[in-house]
Amino acid sequence: MAKKELTMLRLEEIKRLIGIGISDRKISQSLKCSRNTIRKIKGGEIDLLKGPKPLPAPLWTLQVGWDDVLKNILEAMKSIKKHPLH
Repeated sequence: MAKKELTMLRLEEIKRLIGIGISDRKISQSLKCSRNTIRKIKGGEIDLLKGPKPLPAPLWTLQVGWDDVLKNILEAMKSIKKHPLH
């Protein structure tokens, strides 16, 4: 079975399926997670407060010089206001 990241959305869906009485095996098969993970959620070892780790930002967002981007956008907006097309 392929290992998938336990996101908040998946955790909430697992809890919802547990709440309506779906078996651990069916939950694990449909959401591609281990039955051990389902048991941990049922036992309170994994909960919404501790929660799974948040999804990381894409690598490219860390490599962009956001200050320069903002500066360029603001300069472009100023030039548009000075020289409108119509």
